[in-house]
Amino acid sequence: MIVERYIFYGFAKMRPGATFLLFIGFFFFFAQSARTEERCGVPDEVDQLIDTMSQIAASEGPLSKNTMATLNFQLNRAERLMAQDPTSDLGLGGWKSSFDWVFLRGKETLSAKQMAEPYSTHNRIGTLVVGLRFLCEARVSQSKTLAQDSDTSAAAEETNTKGQTEHRSFFDGSARNLATIVTLVLAAIVMFSGGMMLYKWLYALLNNRRSCHINGSLEIGLDVIDGAIVILGAKGARFRPVNDGAYARIEALVDVSEPMVFPPVLQICDQRFAVDIKAVFEGHICCFFCEPIDVKRQNELLENSTVRPRFARKDTPDCNVGLSD
Repeated sequence: MIVERYIFYGFAKMRPGATFLLFIGFFFFFAQSARTEERCGVPDEVDQLIDTMSQIAASEGPLSKNTMATLNFQLNRAERLMAQDPTSDLGLGGWKSSFDWVFLRGKETLSAKQMAEPYSTHNRIGTLVVGLRFLCEARVSQSKTLAQDSDTSAAAEETNTKGQTEHRSFFDGSARNLATIVTLVLAAIVMFSGGMMLYKWLYALLNNRRSCHINGSLEIGLDVIDGAIVILGAKGARFRPVNDGAYARIEALVDVSEPMVFPPVLQICDQRFAVDIKAVFEGHICCFFCEPIDVKRQNELLENSTVRPRFARKDTPDCNVGLSD
């Protein structure tokens, strides 16, 4: 999603170091209340209602009959889930109150057949999505750290028992120091990995980067190659040619010493976009739009996907097009 559609616009203006430390603080706070369950503790009913409300908030005007039916179905599923155990946090931890607000806003939207204050709603849902994704990563990282700490403690204990009796105190101290150092190193690795993971998911959310499958084509000069768009974001898309022969043809077309006279054109449904091809790798073509598209236009294109669009974290490869050998 475009940056101004989320309250994380303020975070984007902060110094990178300050932003990283702020989210690391959130990491340890929410990791304390984490509970291991399927889908990182978030039921499918909750996930789908949040996704549906996010799409409604990004659109404008009254709800269509199909959208109202979908929203009504998702609200009923979530309501039945909450009725089973009213005291449960549904695996949301500290974000349960935010989901309750989304649920109530969904009820109001269904009753009015149109969402009130879609801009502020979109911001709050964006905050909730980022919080839940980070909570999920924290749970995974915490479980790995606990397992590694357990193995380290067991190894240290075994080492101590092999020492001579007269030097046992020396070996005990050394083992404890070694365990402390190893734990600190592991913690640093986990924090770095968590920070990188957070950055990739923030990039996906702020640019509305979604996995999908939409029929399209890529025009390079007089050549038109059919295929499908498998990732679509505000800044670009990932194109997969229809077969290996088409992929080889694109490799040959972009692997030239002279720049292209006219930019390639990516056609998605009935819309055409001038693009800049940045990388050709593993059967995919990484393209960036010459002019970024807004979230409304992007959601209209995603409606043509044959699979349900989901957020896709950033994994853009290094540029390998237009580089001399």
